[in-house]
Amino acid sequence: MAQRSDGSLLHFADTVKSQFIASLSTIEVVASNREQFLRDFVDFRASAIREGQREAIKSYVIPAEPDADMAARLASTLVRNGIEVQSAVERFSVCGRTFSAGSYVVSAAQPAKRLIRTLLDEKTEMDAEFIKQQEQRVNRGLPDEIYDVTAWSLPLMFNVPVVACNTNPIIEGPMVDADWRLAGGVRGGQSAVGFVVPWGSTASVRFLTAGLRAGLAIKSANKRFSLAGVDYPAGSLFIDAAVEPSRVATQVAQIAQQAGVQAVAIDESWVDSGISLGSPNMLNMPTPRIALAWDAPTDRYSAGHARFVLERQFGYPVTLIRTRRLASANLDGIDVLVLPGQSGSYTSALGKKGAENLKSWVEGGGVLIALGSGTRYLSEAQADLLPLKLESALVSDATSEQGSKKKSNAKAESDKDESSGRVAGTAITSVDELEAAERPLEAPPRPVAGVLARATTESDHWLAAGVQDRLHVLVTGNDIYTPVRRDEADTVARFAAPEDVLASGVLWEENRKQLAFKPFVVSKRSGRGLVIGFTADPNFRAHMAGLNLIFMNAIFRGAAMTHEASRY
Repeated sequence: MAQRSDGSLLHFADTVKSQFIASLSTIEVVASNREQFLRDFVDFRASAIREGQREAIKSYVIPAEPDADMAARLASTLVRNGIEVQSAVERFSVCGRTFSAGSYVVSAAQPAKRLIRTLLDEKTEMDAEFIKQQEQRVNRGLPDEIYDVTAWSLPLMFNVPVVACNTNPIIEGPMVDADWRLAGGVRGGQSAVGFVVPWGSTASVRFLTAGLRAGLAIKSANKRFSLAGVDYPAGSLFIDAAVEPSRVATQVAQIAQQAGVQAVAIDESWVDSGISLGSPNMLNMPTPRIALAWDAPTDRYSAGHARFVLERQFGYPVTLIRTRRLASANLDGIDVLVLPGQSGSYTSALGKKGAENLKSWVEGGGVLIALGSGTRYLSEAQADLLPLKLESALVSDATSEQGSKKKSNAKAESDKDESSGRVAGTAITSVDELEAAERPLEAPPRPVAGVLARATTESDHWLAAGVQDRLHVLVTGNDIYTPVRRDEADTVARFAAPEDVLASGVLWEENRKQLAFKPFVVSKRSGRGLVIGFTADPNFRAHMAGLNLIFMNAIFRGAAMTHEASRY
């Protein structure tokens, strides 16, 4: 039962009745006008084909490189939404570029053409007058009227460089189905030395999670190396087969096939360049015990998204801990603790005792990871786990001038007559000056409905192993943090320059300027442990696939780093 704004009561039975009546009414209208509905449906689909044949963009190409697994994931996602996608069995050239075998072509001349444009175009323009009205609203301190996020480009969210083409290439190859995935296996057959799995794709993460659960002894390279003429990026996995070569070979082949990754059997351990396989820079990967804060005051969506990514997408179990129990729980059995975004206050829920418990656990070797608004807790004085500070809104020239005038006028007037309570008059000559005069000097930044922002990574940092130099981040709300000093923490990823930071969506001009170069991922050593903050949630709705790798690095490579520190 709920109370309406007019004071009347709404019972659950009433909602069921209303829904039932609405459903029957819809069925009746469609049945009575079935010919018109079917004709409109067919016309809509047929006209989409004609548009795809004549418009400037006639096809999209999804390159197999740099991440073939993510390209396949995008292709199968499109197919599950009723879009036809073809895979190329040979190299082909189109629009001045050559694409490798395994790349995909999406023709615009098909019934789902309008959905294709919606999902694959980087930007979907909104009415300029509407956006102008919304910016005027937020300038006056009112909420905007934008529904949901303003950016939803799948190539950006998957971090896949899709190419829009003015022609439709003719290629040989099968049509992709909904269960499409890359074939995994082992190149090179049996090996008495071991196997290497190149890092940098979600398939390699699936191999790691499945391999750890299967009991494989896995190491991860902290730096690049070259072996038998093949270059392997930082993060690449090494599975030693010296002890039980037959058992290890069987397990690696099975897991590689399931994960969709190509493991490489090696016959010698002598590297051509870079770190050796026995180097201290080869981290022993533990099987971390991961806990996730659950229940109030966590944001239920953020918590659910993180759990879905870990358990459903990568098959790794998570222990749920009610947030308030963290104040007194013995965390010795936990290696990694994830704090999702908060809908309430972690500070209020945990109190001083909880902050001390978390800090002691981290210093003993735990990895604490905060997501989105959960990062606020790490920066607050009571926790003091990351040297981050939330920023107020930018002070515009007009606001600054108005503030200076107020202060100087107030001082001048008080010098004349402290009892009058008046200040010197000011002349306001424009609406902009009026808005500046009315705006609080310590207001937070204006909230953002949801945009895709570009971020760049520090490729040499252990947390960025295998991660692309450029990422796309779904930014919502108004949390913008100050940069951190290098001697206080590591900024692993930061937002791009002002002219480059906006990839898609509606971002207020002041936010665009203020968000530029600010931290996205920050990591700090604390005793033998680690504290990692994501200032925007990398698991937003569990569809920010392009951020999977850096999130999983924080968990699994983070746990390896702390285990390594605990050895000394």
